[in-house]
Amino acid sequence: FRYFEESDLKDKKLQCTTTVDPAIGKGKEANNSVVRTVGKERDKPNWYLIEESAGRMDPLQLIDAIFYHQQKYRSVVWLETIAYQQALKYFIEEEQRRRQIYFLVNELKRNKDTQKETRIRGLIPLYKAGVIFHRRSDVELEKEALQFPKGRLDDRLDALADQLEAVENTADEKPYKQAKYEPRTKY
Repeated sequence: FRYFEESDLKDKKLQCTTTVDPAIGKGKEANNSVVRTVGKERDKPNWYLIEESAGRMDPLQLIDAIFYHQQKYRSVVWLETIAYQQALKYFIEEEQRRRQIYFLVNELKRNKDTQKETRIRGLIPLYKAGVIFHRRSDVELEKEALQFPKGRLDDRLDALADQLEAVENTADEKPYKQAKYEPRTKY
């Protein structure tokens, strides 16, 4: 793993992207909900794992975490679009009206034929190239990475792998380009 300090980010031009991987249960064996913000350098392929909120959150805590990340980093927000997550998007939009803070919640369009393990393995080339930088406090993410795919939890890795789907051109020096947004046509 490669690391960065807060001072390393000074003078870097970062485009921040927040991915949300909600979990449904809150019991002892439940997965963690994860809200992960990554700063991608605009003129380099480097990813800085800026901040994560993770744990067994109820929907209100999860929505608060999403607003926190989006407001703090002015990030582009991406959310999975399956059953519970679609309902969550509706409540995020309702909360935007209540708080009078508006931002797009983009939907991650997953290929149903691609398994989670395959998506997470998509991070390996970026780690091998040395373009993903952790905070030294990212102990739980690193534990998941070292135990993958045999570990019980992979939620933090899954939220990080979502960054691959949300961001285009992350492995080269082309200017940062956000994945195409497709507005919802059915309500």
